Amino acid sequence: MNQTAKPDGKIRHWDVGRERDWIKFSNVGSRAFYLKGELALLEQSLISFVSKMLEERGFFQLTCPEFLRSLVVEGCGGDFTDPDQIYRLQSGAGDSSSEMRHTKPGYHLRGLSPLSFAAYLTKMNIDVTTLPQNYFAVGRSYVPVKSSQVERLPGLYGALQSVKAQLCGVCRDDEESWQTFQSFCSLLLELYGGLKLPLRVVRLPASALHTSEQLRHNLQIWAPAVSDYITVASVSLIGDYISRRLMIQYSTDTGTIKHGHFVQMVHAEVMDVTKLIAVLVEYGSITDQFFQMPDIATLRGYLF
Repeated sequence: MNQTAKPDGKIRHWDVGRERDWIKFSNVGSRAFYLKGELALLEQSLISFVSKMLEERGFFQLTCPEFLRSLVVEGCGGDFTDPDQIYRLQSGAGDSSSEMRHTKPGYHLRGLSPLSFAAYLTKMNIDVTTLPQNYFAVGRSYVPVKSSQVERLPGLYGALQSVKAQLCGVCRDDEESWQTFQSFCSLLLELYGGLKLPLRVVRLPASALHTSEQLRHNLQIWAPAVSDYITVASVSLIGDYISRRLMIQYSTDTGTIKHGHFVQMVHAEVMDVTKLIAVLVEYGSITDQFFQMPDIATLRGYLF
């Protein structure tokens, strides 16, 4: 008997994954998983799709390290001593006191995040004629259990390790950063509008913003299995919060004197690939035991 489609008519991606041997939820933890077969190929296809799109639009690609120093975490407004915010790497050397090790600067595992771009730009003096600069990267991201509400969500929606594609815009001033923020928002609307799936854009209240953020818009798609909207992308206006703390500047010449100015930054999570895979599966269809992914024009050639 086919158990993928429940009596309520909803397709749950975790049921589809188990029945077709596309997802294995690992016994090492409730949020660890393996993508297999078609879904593993779909992950690579979506990465290729978003990378090609961003390259064609002039974004410069980076491959970022997954480890960071405490200096960068603190510079981006985080507390590196708080295990609920970021994973800490233990070397096993030095002071035997666990509490002392957690309060000393060290190395942390975060994967792809705004910290990745900040680390690359730290103490950089940028040629003003090259601004604005737009970067993108694709990689795995790691979120501590207690730092996110995903722990209450089922299946891939609750994954603490996911594949993401993110952007970073580096700008001269408020006007240029605002234009970049709007252009990133337009890019996301164009991308996800082409999917023809129910979506909404949510402007977060001040109480929900990270310390470094001035403004954030979340793009959310309706997930049938949980009867709620799931955030798959976002755009954040950072301003000069990070650049002042990590000394990221550009210089202008006035005669023989160089004047340093702190850059303005904009960050965007253009795609949470793992969550998008889950959503796409739930918009598929089942006929005579055969599962078909949704027919989406912009992703034709990428979906199986």
